Amino acid sequence: MKLAKLFGAAALFASMVATAHAANTTVTVKVKNSTTTEAAYTYEYFSGSVSPTPGSILPSNTTTFYLTSVADTVSGMRFVYASGNKKCRFAASHQVNPSTKVPSWTKTGTSIGTTRATCNANITAAQAGLPYNYTVEFEIK
Repeated sequence: MKLAKLFGAAALFASMVATAHAANTTVTVKVKNSTTTEAAYTYEYFSGSVSPTPGSILPSNTTTFYLTSVADTVSGMRFVYASGNKKCRFAASHQVNPSTKVPSWTKTGTSIGTTRATCNANITAAQAGLPYNYTVEFEIK
C-alpha cells in the first residue's frame, strides 16, 4: 500500500511539473538581402538553438531560420550580415514581466559598416500568451 501511495504521489508531482512548465518560445527569423551583392552571416549570440544554421544570402533573396529559446520567459539573438562595406547588426528579444506575465519585445537593426546601410527590423507577429512565439523580419539594404 505504501508503495502504491508513493507511486501515486510521484505521478501527481510529475503531472504538476509538466503543467507548470510551458513550451519554450519559438522565434521565426526572416532576413532579406536587398543589396546587389551576397550578404555574409556572422554569429554573435543566440539564447537557445537555431535551425537551420544561418548562412550567406544572395542578392534580392530572403532566408528564414528558427530560434528555440531556452525558456518561455526570455529569448534573445544578435548577429551581423555584411554585403561589401555595408554591415547590419540585427538583434531581437522578448521578456515576460514575472509579476504581470505581460511580454515585451524589442528589435534593432544598426548600421556598423564603413558604408552606411539601411538596416530594418520589424516584429510582424507576436503571441501575447504562452509560449510567446513571435516573428521578426530584418532587412539589409
